[in-house]
Amino acid sequence: FSNIALLANYFLNSKADMVLTVGTPCMIGAIQAIRTLPVVYTVSCHPEQVGMQGTFNNLTGVYDPFNFEACIDLIRQSVKNPERIGIVYNPSEANAEFAAKKFKAACTAANIRLIEYHVHSTNDVFQASQALAAKKVNCFVIAADNTVALAIASMVKVAEAHKIPVFV
Repeated sequence: FSNIALLANYFLNSKADMVLTVGTPCMIGAIQAIRTLPVVYTVSCHPEQVGMQGTFNNLTGVYDPFNFEACIDLIRQSVKNPERIGIVYNPSEANAEFAAKKFKAACTAANIRLIEYHVHSTNDVFQASQALAAKKVNCFVIAADNTVALAIASMVKVAEAHKIPVFV
């Protein structure tokens, strides 16, 4: 994610007509660096959901309104008596922090314990998944986290070994 600002400046200096971003970190980086070109965001949280305040006249797009309650309903339909859900996320991603906080509130309302494990790189996901498996979670949830999405194969390896379903 460290190259996002460099890419935004590249597009700005290359006289592009507009910038299209995919993912929340790219949207945040583009809007912080670019004020003179239209920025269109996709596959992202809404800017206000991740703490972006103010008016951005050059920003438009579509966001992913994750329905946390519906996710819990799906888990209940798929997993018998889910008591513990495991979530691995990178707290330095605003989108992941937002999703984890909202999912925790939905789990609390549904009387399900959410067990969280923080990671800071894709290299941490395998160990975090193993730690959650050791805590006997009934399933894993991946919610709006780019770091974990990039390392999903690591989580699936642990999930398969322990017969833990993964909800994305």
